[in-house]
Amino acid sequence: MGSTPADILESAAGYDDFRDKIISLAGDFPFETEHMLLLGRVIFLRFPDTSDDRNMEHIRMGYRIVRVCILEKILESIDGDHREMVRRMLDDMAIMDIALNDLLKNIGPDGIEKYRRIVSGNLDLVRAAIDGLPRGMIKERFVGGISKFYNLMYILSNAMDHLKTSGNNR
Repeated sequence: MGSTPADILESAAGYDDFRDKIISLAGDFPFETEHMLLLGRVIFLRFPDTSDDRNMEHIRMGYRIVRVCILEKILESIDGDHREMVRRMLDDMAIMDIALNDLLKNIGPDGIEKYRRIVSGNLDLVRAAIDGLPRGMIKERFVGGISKFYNLMYILSNAMDHLKTSGNNR
C-alpha cells in the first residue's frame, strides 16, 4: 500500500482528480481509524466548516470524499471485470435493476450473492473503523458517508429477493 487518502487529497487538483486517483488504487490503500482521522483533518483544511459557520458546499464535498473512499474499500475482492459495474450500481441506485440484470447474465444468482456477501463484509469492516473515531465533525462525515451504503445494501437485498421470486435467474 502506498499513499493514504489524506496524502492523495492534499495533492489532488480537485475532487475529480482525487476520485480518479482513489479509484485507480482499487481499494488498495490504508483506511483504518487513524487514516480516517488524517483524511478528516485534510477535508476540514481544504473545505472548512465549523458548527458556528456552516458551509453547505463544503459539507457536501466532505461526504463525497468520504463516500468515494468507502466505496472503493467495500469493492475490494470484487473481480476486476465486474468492479466497474458494481461500482456504478452502488454509486447510483437508479441503475441498480439494470446492473443486477447484467450481472445476472454474467455471473448468475450465486455470483451476485457472493458479491453481496463480499461488499457487506467489507462494509462492516469499514464501519468498525468508523466506530473507533472520536466523537466530532470528522466522525459525523464518516457516519453520514457510510449510511448511504447500508441503505443501498437493503435495497440490493430486496432487489435480489425480487429476482429470486420472479424466476428471473439462471
